[in-house]
Amino acid sequence: MNIVCLFAKGFAKKTSPPCPCGSNLPYTSCTCSTLHSNLSPSPPYDLSSTYSTATPEEVVRSRYSAYSTKSIPYIIKTTSKDNPQHYLDDFEVWKSRLEEDCYDSYTLDQCDVSSTSYDPSASYVEGDEVKVTFTAYMKEKGKGGKTTSFREVSTFRREDIGGGHLGWLYQFGDID
Repeated sequence: MNIVCLFAKGFAKKTSPPCPCGSNLPYTSCTCSTLHSNLSPSPPYDLSSTYSTATPEEVVRSRYSAYSTKSIPYIIKTTSKDNPQHYLDDFEVWKSRLEEDCYDSYTLDQCDVSSTSYDPSASYVEGDEVKVTFTAYMKEKGKGGKTTSFREVSTFRREDIGGGHLGWLYQFGDID
């Protein structure tokens, strides 16, 4: 009797790496991936109606994840035009500045949201603001890299994101 064994390549289903946002979900199953992938793939990189349903906490997590995955157009499009700290009118200049140094010497893999003033039962209109407090952790790349963190209180404003939709855009942040 001859027994023939056929082996498929690998035994387990290949899974996506964990999302850097700290959700403990694979990136491909996380809201962050959905929000990133629903950004139009070419200029002007419009946000989709999917973004309009994201809570401020989901926006914080998705922006953190965007820094980790270098989704620079997403970072830019989720920043309010009224942001006094970061907004630039020239998209390409802003994009190239972020590409030069987007936390490149760090691994970003944990974002802990500790509080939010967002009330899911409230009806928010254009111009309304909420605050989200979070701690972002990052580890220096390389052997023996140190972990560092910062705590930020971010303000998000409900703004027109196109197509008749409103979404939460990053207005500014205060780092403790």
